[in-house]
This record gives sequence, structure tokens and C-alpha cells, in this order.
Amino acid sequence: MLYRSLGKFGIEVSRIGLGVEHLKGLKRSEVYKIVKTALANGINFFDMVWDLPEITSGISDAVKEKDVKFQIHLGSGSMDGKYLCTRERSECEFYFNSTLNNLGQRSIDIVNLHYIKNLKVWKEIQKKRLIDLALDIKDEGKAKAIGVSTHSSDVVKIAVETGDIDVITYQINLANHGMPGRNEALEICNDYNVGVIAMKPFAGGNLLKTGKTVRIASYQTGGRSQLFKIPLDNSPVKCLSYVLDQTRVSTAIVGFSDILEISQAIKYFTADKEELDYSKILKKLHFQ
Repeated sequence: MLYRSLGKFGIEVSRIGLGVEHLKGLKRSEVYKIVKTALANGINFFDMVWDLPEITSGISDAVKEKDVKFQIHLGSGSMDGKYLCTRERSECEFYFNSTLNNLGQRSIDIVNLHYIKNLKVWKEIQKKRLIDLALDIKDEGKAKAIGVSTHSSDVVKIAVETGDIDVITYQINLANHGMPGRNEALEICNDYNVGVIAMKPFAGGNLLKTGKTVRIASYQTGGRSQLFKIPLDNSPVKCLSYVLDQTRVSTAIVGFSDILEISQAIKYFTADKEELDYSKILKKLHFQ
């Protein structure tokens, strides 16, 4: 496994991280096996977008006494075993502390302002004083850094320019190459020494549907919904190679749902030059 420094606070994260989105619906024992396999392969970064009991308990069992880097989403919670999103300050604080406790952690690395879809939501979290809450969590020593997750380049720009944000989680993949605003968003992160966590590296798995014509949704491209004919020679390795070559990206979080998917992704670290070369894929996707 190879590691990179994430942003100005210098946390060392594995170039491939684990996103828990696709662990939803799995048994606790299955989650445990996937996480243990990830750890055994050097994956040390976990993006906790869900606070679902079977996920947090399975992860907690697997990571005991391990040096794991967590990002907990401020605004993501669960009720009766189902995900919910909230912008209420008291609820956000409650669910953050709940996730922290359920993971068996006293502190984590990143408290992330959850799913800031657009500038309207950005204004809402300002009104609800959620940035202040994140700063309080950081000051209390429960988190080292403050992050924002978004699909909007406009939100990246305004968030970074506040000076309070240390990390941005943003969709980056072969499908949104050249998407208006994307590269500018990465450049401003570079200018402000803000770390970038790349989500949707496979565009929700669509980029791996080789030989098929698929519609990739706007939230997976960060712009408009588009149809793509996925080249037969595309692969998880080429997708990850592209993402990890982009400006400022430290880690790509992958939504593993089984052990096989981990084995396919970590081939990135032993791949030869030809296997890593995504230039032909770009041409086929964007210049057909």
C-alpha cells in the first residue's frame, strides 16, 4: 500500500480508502470480514457516510487497536436502522457523538459537513451554525480537521475560501474529465493547501460496466447527466490511476461490498505502466 499526506494537517492516508455506502444491508459478520481484508491490505482510511448499527459495529470489531483514520459525517445519522440526513445542530452533535462511541473511538481525524449539495444547502448550514459546531468539535480534540463533502464546484470554492475547511470530499472520475468547474475546484484546493478525498471513482460502478451504454447521473459527474459507451478495456485499475493522478487528490474512497472488489482495486499497486495508462479510455469516452 502507498500513502499520501492529506492536506495541511499531514495525516497519512492510504491512496485507496474504504467508503461504507455499499456495506448497507450486509450482515455484521460480512462487514467485519471486508474491513479486516481492507486493513490486511494496508487500507487505513474509512469514510463513515452512514451511521448504521450493522456497519459501525462490524467496523468497530475489526479495527480494535489499529491505526485507522476516520471521517465522520456531521449531519448523517440513523433512526430505526435507516439513514437520515439532518441540519439541526443538536441532532448533528448527537449523531456525531453516537458514531464516535459506536466506533469505539475517543477522537477521529475529520469531522465532515455532510452532503452540501449546492449553495442553498451551504447557506442553510451557515444559518444553523454547523461550521461553528465543527469548529467546537475540533477545539474539543474530537477531530483534527474539518471537511466538506459536496458534488458542487461552487461549494468547493466558497467553502475553501472561508479558511475553516481543511479537507474536501468531491467526485472525481473518468466521466467528469473536463466537466466545467471541476479542475478549478481542485486548483483552489491546491492553492489553499486543502486536502482532496475523491469519491465516486467508478461513478457508482457505471464505469465498470464495460461494453454497455450507461447513463451516469449528475451527482456522479458533478455536472450534467450523460450517456457513455464504456470501453471494453476499462478496468478498476485504470479508473483509480486516473483519479489518483488528479491535482491534490490524496485518496480515492471506494464503496467495497465484497472481498473480491478489494482484490481488484489493490491491483493498482502492482500494475505495470500499460495497465495504469488510461489515455485511450479518456479518448474513447470523450471523443467518440
